[in-house]
Amino acid sequence: KKTKKQLKPQELAAIRPCLELVFLTGPDKGLIRSVGYGPRLLGPKSPDLHLAGLSMNIESLKIEASADAGALIINNPQGEALLNGQAFSTEKLQEGDRIDFHLVGILIKFRDA
Repeated sequence: KKTKKQLKPQELAAIRPCLELVFLTGPDKGLIRSVGYGPRLLGPKSPDLHLAGLSMNIESLKIEASADAGALIINNPQGEALLNGQAFSTEKLQEGDRIDFHLVGILIKFRDA
């Protein structure tokens, strides 16, 4: 008898100020996505914040609200993405940061909701 895998619910937390992902390059160039709560997944397999044009073998980035307001933590499980041209695993995002995920370039902005 098959049993379904039970997913543990995660607590949602507001991201304030609101995160804006500004797509600079890639298939979604010109698109701006607002992220007002976390955790959220950003990647080619994510139905939440889908990244078009990337291999399905790439793991998603995880975006979470941090304990100190305004900053976010991003988790880069496979090291596929670069933050401001540098490899990273977990970092706080700041206004003007740039994430490069293969052919997709994303500018980080924050705005008051």
